[in-house]
Amino acid sequence: MFVLCFILCLSFLSEVKSDIELVQPSSEIKTPGENVKLSCKTSGYSFTGYWIHWIQQVPGKGLQRVGAIYPGNADTRYSPSYQGKCLISTDNSQSTAFLQLNNLKVEDTAIYYCARRDTVKRTN
Repeated sequence: MFVLCFILCLSFLSEVKSDIELVQPSSEIKTPGENVKLSCKTSGYSFTGYWIHWIQQVPGKGLQRVGAIYPGNADTRYSPSYQGKCLISTDNSQSTAFLQLNNLKVEDTAIYYCARRDTVKRTN
């Protein structure tokens, strides 16, 4: 009985989790000096209730946090090394977050990921 409940519970949890999606375009190719605006379209949860993070992975290196935004009130935070280099924004009506990088340099070549923080922000 326990095994059956365990399997059913796991199945239910996987169904709930799989409804949450963050979708990014496959790729953007730009040349130095150009600008790029990356999008992260979300679905399956209350967009304004969770932080969205942007993460950079330079080829052959680890992950670096670029910054994050809380769509509920547009609270935006940048890692010190990215302050002034980019702009994080949202379109709440489309449940979409954006990362805009201006005046690209060769060292900006990377994979950029969006991620949702798995906790709800408390408001007092």
